[in-house]
Amino acid sequence: MLNEIWSDIQTLIIASLSFVTALAWNSAFQHLFENTPFLKKSGPWIYALLITLIGITITYLLQRKAKEEEKDEPS
Repeated sequence: MLNEIWSDIQTLIIASLSFVTALAWNSAFQHLFENTPFLKKSGPWIYALLITLIGITITYLLQRKAKEEEKDEPS
């Protein structure tokens, strides 16, 4: 029981740190786009598209890995 609670706490801490990291990067990119003349007009759209593609790719790869691991586990 205690191990499960500790595992959940670790998961929450990692998720929280990941979220704060994402917010920091988001803020940095927003600053870059606001202060770079070339990116000022279409930069946010390029950023949104790029992040979406990265998210889709990572999700696909993680799901594929999970399916492979599930297939490899003995029944």
